[in-house]
Amino acid sequence: MSALQQPVRQAQHRLWLQRGLATLGWTLAAAAGLFACAVVGQRCWHWAEDSGWFYLVSLSGLAVAAVLAAVIWTWVTREGVVVAAVRLDEAAGLKERLSSGLYCDAQQDPFARAVVADAERAGEGLVVRQHLPLAVPRSANWAGAGAVLALLVLLVFPTLDLGGQIAEKKQEEERREMVQRAEVQVRPVVDRTYERLKEKNPDLKDELEALQNLDTALARSPLDVQRQAMRSIEQLSDKLRQKQDNPDLAGATEFRRMMRRLEMQGGGESQVHKLAQSLARGDFKAAQDAMAAINAQLAKLPEDAQAKERSEELRKQLAELSAKIDQLARDNQRIKDQLTATGMTEEQLKKALENLSKEDFEAVAKQLAEKGLSREQVDKVMQNVKRRCSACNSAGKLASSLSTAAGQATQGQQGAEAAGAALSAAGEQLSQMEALEQEMQSLRASLADLDAAKDELGNGCSACQGTGQVGGKPCSKCQGTGMGSGQGSGMGQNMGQGEGGVAPQQQTDFQLVQRKTPVHTTPGSINSQRFVSGEQYKGEVSQEFVEAAISAQRDATDAVTREQVPRMYHSSVRNYFTRTGGDLPANAADTVAEPGSGDSPTKAEER
Repeated sequence: MSALQQPVRQAQHRLWLQRGLATLGWTLAAAAGLFACAVVGQRCWHWAEDSGWFYLVSLSGLAVAAVLAAVIWTWVTREGVVVAAVRLDEAAGLKERLSSGLYCDAQQDPFARAVVADAERAGEGLVVRQHLPLAVPRSANWAGAGAVLALLVLLVFPTLDLGGQIAEKKQEEERREMVQRAEVQVRPVVDRTYERLKEKNPDLKDELEALQNLDTALARSPLDVQRQAMRSIEQLSDKLRQKQDNPDLAGATEFRRMMRRLEMQGGGESQVHKLAQSLARGDFKAAQDAMAAINAQLAKLPEDAQAKERSEELRKQLAELSAKIDQLARDNQRIKDQLTATGMTEEQLKKALENLSKEDFEAVAKQLAEKGLSREQVDKVMQNVKRRCSACNSAGKLASSLSTAAGQATQGQQGAEAAGAALSAAGEQLSQMEALEQEMQSLRASLADLDAAKDELGNGCSACQGTGQVGGKPCSKCQGTGMGSGQGSGMGQNMGQGEGGVAPQQQTDFQLVQRKTPVHTTPGSINSQRFVSGEQYKGEVSQEFVEAAISAQRDATDAVTREQVPRMYHSSVRNYFTRTGGDLPANAADTVAEPGSGDSPTKAEER
């Protein structure tokens, strides 16, 4: 670089820097204004979160944008070498010697070379920073004012709610809090229900997981949380009711009810009577034990006439029990009542019974549909019919097994073995019945748990009707949870299940005894006292009382006589001491003299 170009380049760079500083001042002023506008917009319309991070990010972003804008604008509008030379000539008073030298630098004629040489001499020792000093640009004032304005806006400008965002945000926060409080109330109920049902009903794994994983992300109110929990519980209840309507389970319950009508005449000491009693009570475990005892007795060959007589009596009782059970199995009166209630004629009823004997349930359902019953009504009737038919089949199978055992018991050793096989089959059937009955009891207990959970969840707050809000604000009674303070009906978890009139009844001996229980009464404390007009208490009146009463009566009478008391109060004042005067002794009351009568002083005065 020549001696002429070096000062010109330095001048050019200083001009760039000066222009950059001026441009930076304007861009910083604009950035400060935009920041103030951003603060005002945020505090008026709340389009961003009011936090330190928002202000920091906004300020940093605007500052970086201002610097980049200043650099880009300075580069676009930068001064060239000629302009820098002219500006340096003007500042140093060189009368265009440097600019002329640059113009002539490319020429070779003697005059041009002389001009260049003169410019180089003028540029030697020239201090550019003295002639082109960096000055504070005018835009710096605007940048400072903008910064002060932005700071004042940041510190002073209040928070407004022109668009209602703060109110909406507050309502949303209150809604979330109410939903969370409602979930805190609902969650224990759901967890308890899940724990009770997961071991009893492992096949309902998906429904139980849906109940446990209660998703309240979309809940808008406490009522939605309760509804979601109730919906999951209802789904579980529907699944359990479907299992409960299974013909095998329902048939076991109907079989148990059917056996309630079983009665045996005679003494109840034999095992056959115990078997009948156990079946009548629905105690299948005791019935199995009794049947095992019968099998053990029949397996023994009679050794004498007495043993043979007992064996024959046992066989007769077993045959009688078999006949009674078979009679119950053939009793289709309940089925007839069910079908007759649908409007079937005698001919249609006969045909339906024939179809049921063939287990053609579809044909019976078709007959009911032809009678105009709805699908739900047909399903309900057929469910009852299937349940009864299943119970009758089970009773018939049990009667057949007992009849076989009774018939084979007299056929010697082989007959005893055949009777034992028949009784074993009957015992196995009762064992299955017991398992089905236990499963049914488990289903009932599970449904009772679900009903208790629904009752607890459905116990909504009476003030807000379960919504958690009253007048747009959280309910003060339930604290926004939407649930009442009561917890269920106060009964146990598994409330008593009625048997529909099939529970066993038995008359119990009793006698009445007339007896009076001795009671020791002791004096108690006096709670209150009051005086009423009546006869005098027993005992002497004290002399102090007599004197006080006489003195008070005299004063009152004297006040009335002298008209110191208004006339309207005369009667009241005279009668004021009526009760106390009646309590005085007769001779003491007579000593009270009328004022002004001239009588001698009373005895009380003499004393």
